[in-house]
Amino acid sequence: MMIGDYTSMAEVDGQYRSPLTFTPGVDFDPYDPEEVEIVMEASEWSVAARMRHLEAENARLRAELAELDED
Repeated sequence: MMIGDYTSMAEVDGQYRSPLTFTPGVDFDPYDPEEVEIVMEASEWSVAARMRHLEAENARLRAELAELDED
């Protein structure tokens, strides 16, 4: 039973994986071209979403630093 926020089946099984890692044979069939394509697209989307989040956080921190420099 899955309870919580998991990023892969390997993580559910108790194996540590970084959030952007998919485990062949566990999360998808590495010999199925459609599944490989889906995993590649999901990985690209995840990286792009993470970059947008980090860029927004960077802008927020720069604005906060600029405010502190004005004081």
